[in-house]
Amino acid sequence: MKIEFAPINIPLRRRIQTFAVLQWIFTFLFLGQCCLIVLLLLIFAGYWYIAAVYSVWLYLDWETPNQGGRRSEWVRKWTIWSYFRDYFPIHLVKTADLDPQYNYLFGFHPHGVLVAGAFGNFCTETTGFQKLFPGLTSYLCILPMWFKLPLYRDYIMCAEHIWSQSFPLGKMNSLIRGVFQYSFGLLPYRKPIYTIVGKPIIVQQNHTPSSEEIEALHTKYIEALNKLFEEHKAQYGIPEKDRLLFS
Repeated sequence: MKIEFAPINIPLRRRIQTFAVLQWIFTFLFLGQCCLIVLLLLIFAGYWYIAAVYSVWLYLDWETPNQGGRRSEWVRKWTIWSYFRDYFPIHLVKTADLDPQYNYLFGFHPHGVLVAGAFGNFCTETTGFQKLFPGLTSYLCILPMWFKLPLYRDYIMCAEHIWSQSFPLGKMNSLIRGVFQYSFGLLPYRKPIYTIVGKPIIVQQNHTPSSEEIEALHTKYIEALNKLFEEHKAQYGIPEKDRLLFS
């Protein structure tokens, strides 16, 4: 296999963009394990009382991810997220106003393995979510297991991650490459990500829906999703013949 190496004279801004994505991947894949190791090192190094105090805090704070998390506007507005956005770049497109007196559940399809688009749009303010949808507060539901990792859970809650009891895994739609070469590695390719927010589907609250009602709403959602795709695909370079496949 021929390896395509990255050129040496890359602008500084592009290098910072690469670093921003690289640290995000490290956070996603390895930071949780590193935080656990730090806590164990504190115990074995004789600083067990720090770990003990944190363990008490962890016990008392255990349900916080399930109750809205602990949002930090400071973390969400870090400058590094602007470089993260520009790496792809990531765009958030509004097609309808959302009344802030209601709650909304956003479906993100397909989100891929690392969920770059959802993170950039809903866990940071770099694409202007609050300006596009004033009065709404975005949360990103992720697997509950991430909140069982000490210290790491506190960090990801700052970006408004909360846990979800059900989190279906979508198809991976981005290829990966390396840092110093473009043939293989962990970094996604620099391909634009456009997140199109469609019109809301009005749902009447029902604590005990029947299977038929659930299926009817699911069908309505699939039809709306397909319509949104068909209306916008040509604008973003998707061939007319391409269709969404649902399984």
